[in-house]
Amino acid sequence: MPSRRTLLTGAAAASTSALAGCATLTGGSDLRNVRHGDTPTPPDGATVVARDERRVGEAPHGLFVQRAVAFEHRDRIEVHTDHQLIPGENQFGTRWRLGGFTLDHDYRDLDPDRFSDRRADYVPADDAEDTLVRMERSEAETDLLRWRVEYGRNESTWGPTFVSAVQPPGPLSEGDGVAESRLEVQVARFPFGRETYKLETGLVYGRGLE
Repeated sequence: MPSRRTLLTGAAAASTSALAGCATLTGGSDLRNVRHGDTPTPPDGATVVARDERRVGEAPHGLFVQRAVAFEHRDRIEVHTDHQLIPGENQFGTRWRLGGFTLDHDYRDLDPDRFSDRRADYVPADDAEDTLVRMERSEAETDLLRWRVEYGRNESTWGPTFVSAVQPPGPLSEGDGVAESRLEVQVARFPFGRETYKLETGLVYGRGLE
């Protein structure tokens, strides 16, 4: 785990106004029980073609980081988003905890025909007592994939990774848009406090490789 100094470097505030509410996202009864599994890895021989990173956060709520990487392998593009979701109780010693988050992988710039893969390091939980989080995945359109994750009051995972892959309609060139990843994180403080932080990374072919 990086040091507190490292985690604070480059953080910028981007919270909305406080809202009265509970510690979880709505519709939790419809989410599936999952636990933390192995972190997905890119295919052997894949080439990194784009990177981007965003950080937001402030005391007392926490620090939230999204790192997005696009890989090219044979005839498909694979996007990995890695996250550091450090709530205030761990970052600043406050009572703010992770409530949940929503993540979108948006491929509208590529306009692919379909998703060829979608993975995460959350796997189905065989035993409800072993459950860390609850999660659902949905596809509103062929070019948008959404995950929704909800944490219990004493449960969280700080470094979830999500992967999606598509087949582009044709060859890509430098400067072509690949994908956007939008993350919306909710933190909560019992009994009524809630804040929302938003991050967006944009992957452009050939950018962020320095």
